[in-house]
Amino acid sequence: MDSLTQIVLGAAVGEVVMGRKLGNRAMVWGAVSGTIPDLDIVAYAFMEEIEALAVHRGLSHSFFFAALYPWIIGWFTHNVYRSDIYRKPWFRWLGLSIGILIFGIIGLVFNFIVSTIQGEINYYVIAMTVILGTLFFYRVYQRQKKGVINGSGVSYMDWVKLHFWAVFTHPLLDSCTTYGTQLFQPFWDYRVAFNNVSVVDPAYTVPFLTFLIVASLIPRGNIWRKSMNWAGIAISSAYLLWSVNNKFKVNRIFEQGLERDNITYSRYMTSPTILNNILWYAVAEGKDHYYRGFYSLLDSQEVIEIDSIPKNHELLAPFEGERPIEVLKWFSNGYYIVEKPVSDTSDQSQDILQYYDIRFGAVGIENEEGELEGEFVFGFEIDHSGDEVKVNEKRERPENARQAFAAFFERIKGK
Repeated sequence: MDSLTQIVLGAAVGEVVMGRKLGNRAMVWGAVSGTIPDLDIVAYAFMEEIEALAVHRGLSHSFFFAALYPWIIGWFTHNVYRSDIYRKPWFRWLGLSIGILIFGIIGLVFNFIVSTIQGEINYYVIAMTVILGTLFFYRVYQRQKKGVINGSGVSYMDWVKLHFWAVFTHPLLDSCTTYGTQLFQPFWDYRVAFNNVSVVDPAYTVPFLTFLIVASLIPRGNIWRKSMNWAGIAISSAYLLWSVNNKFKVNRIFEQGLERDNITYSRYMTSPTILNNILWYAVAEGKDHYYRGFYSLLDSQEVIEIDSIPKNHELLAPFEGERPIEVLKWFSNGYYIVEKPVSDTSDQSQDILQYYDIRFGAVGIENEEGELEGEFVFGFEIDHSGDEVKVNEKRERPENARQAFAAFFERIKGK
């Protein structure tokens, strides 16, 4: 899921493991280790885009990494506090900088949600998050300067347990999304994806975060601190169970729709749409077409209207075996369509193909005829004009994105 959610989960786990001994510092280190796996996005700065796509949610999200990392970082944190390095000014400023970075990530996630709804970046959200984060971690800095916090009584194994549970729960939660998580790297590149929760879901994150903040304001040792933290964990876990129940329901309704329309298919998948668990997207694979539709839990009838879209997989036949193409197929788990550009009649457009990963749905919704409209969320351009096939992700925002999202939120309300 998004980095904010992983920060909250890591902090809550840190509090469970060592909150009584470390207080809020258990939350801070839990948040740090809960964020560490997502640092694999740094690969985008040093690798070609398609290779970085293969790396993300790879080794750093594996059980292997979760088994190795805690021993290393646990040794580091244990020795930092045993040697009183944490009292040094440079270390306090380092911690403050990391804290501001974490709150910056929180701001970006909130801004993603706001910009998705509004259709534009909201700099006030980013600025407010950075300011609040700076004030919070400055308070932590002052407490450290006064020697209020003391971690010398925590054993090496205590630190290992904290970091293990914080980093281990990260890929487990990621596996609930559609993106997929390579839990078995470096031995197997299979992407585990249960498709029961959106990669960004405020209904999961906000209550969890609220209870965590309340818990952080209560002194350690107070029973209410433990209760508030566990309440956040319980509510978020109940939400995940509810999402699984929703998935089974949508699966049943989609299967009934496929049978009703006499559609022959080899496999299908269902997943919640972005920012919620109410409106679901379903897609089934046929021989030459994909069959897809939306269903809201608020719909008056348990019916999914299904339309089709051609696969056009034969367009990639000339590039069979090319590394970028194989990575795309692997990443999308075979759920993809290929199109030729229709808006550009130049000679250059003849060397371009549009590749869409259809697992994430489209920026749009059903029209009056019940057909789906809009551009798919995850798209790539395949350039085969040179000696090598090049792939780049499409990042331009569709012209009608704001109207599409307005229709999207209206569709969530049901019909």
